[in-house]
Amino acid sequence: MSDPFGVPKRYAMMRRASWEGDFPLSDPWTLDPWSIAIIGPTGTGKTHLAVAILWEWYVNVSTLWLNELPDEEDPVGRAQFRRANPEPAAAWFSVPDTLDQIKAEFDRGGDTKKRLRTRCPIILDDLGAERPTPFAVDTLLSVLLYRYDHVLPTIITSNAEDLSVLDNLSPRVSSRLAEGVVLIREGRDRRLP
Repeated sequence: MSDPFGVPKRYAMMRRASWEGDFPLSDPWTLDPWSIAIIGPTGTGKTHLAVAILWEWYVNVSTLWLNELPDEEDPVGRAQFRRANPEPAAAWFSVPDTLDQIKAEFDRGGDTKKRLRTRCPIILDDLGAERPTPFAVDTLLSVLLYRYDHVLPTIITSNAEDLSVLDNLSPRVSSRLAEGVVLIREGRDRRLP
């Protein structure tokens, strides 16, 4: 299956089955609560876990969606169903790269910020790796508070030791993320020998 979310090739095949050890979530994510924050040191599997959670959600939701999709013999019903129930549209975003892309779109227009606000669910990978410039803080605060207010499912990875490190964005962000699931990864960098 090709990756429909924009996950980089290195992580595109990460699944629950490829996770070593006990999977941190016992049940598939049902998009409730609104967020899963996966925090911990470099190389502890945060992105692998985020992508595996996203794929597990996608398989469950798209199976339900396809089961309700009217038969091909009913093209009108099928079209009406698709308009009323858009196909699940998840997306992966590297926070530092995405901020660069939004900044580049100022002059020529673009839809990156809109996709950050409308895709469900999304992965925001490496939150906190960006330089905390006023532009970065304002943009991320705007996106995260919008997603929180509209209960839009969000998976976040960060090298933060705990959520308070994300207070440089805003204490409001770390407070709202605390309402969701917080998975703390520990251990050594698995990429190193």
